[in-house]
Amino acid sequence: MSETLPTIPISLLVLTLIPVLMVLVIQYKWAGGAGESAYAVSRMLGQLLIVGYFLGALFQTPQVWIILLVLTIMVCVASWIGQNPPKKSL
Repeated sequence: MSETLPTIPISLLVLTLIPVLMVLVIQYKWAGGAGESAYAVSRMLGQLLIVGYFLGALFQTPQVWIILLVLTIMVCVASWIGQNPPKKSL
């Protein structure tokens, strides 16, 4: 397993934010505020970064049983959340 994971250049990642920024601008002009949406986008980016680094490290692990264990836990938790969606707190 000497292969390396492909990396995405920062310039391409910044290009993917252009549609998000356009939506935030439109929402700001129509609704008079985009604070909640900007907070949601920043949370999403943070979660994706954490999961991406975690999965990158996980799939470079030479032990297959660790990969299968983590994937099994992920599927079980996703199934549980799908059957019992979180309640809204508002």
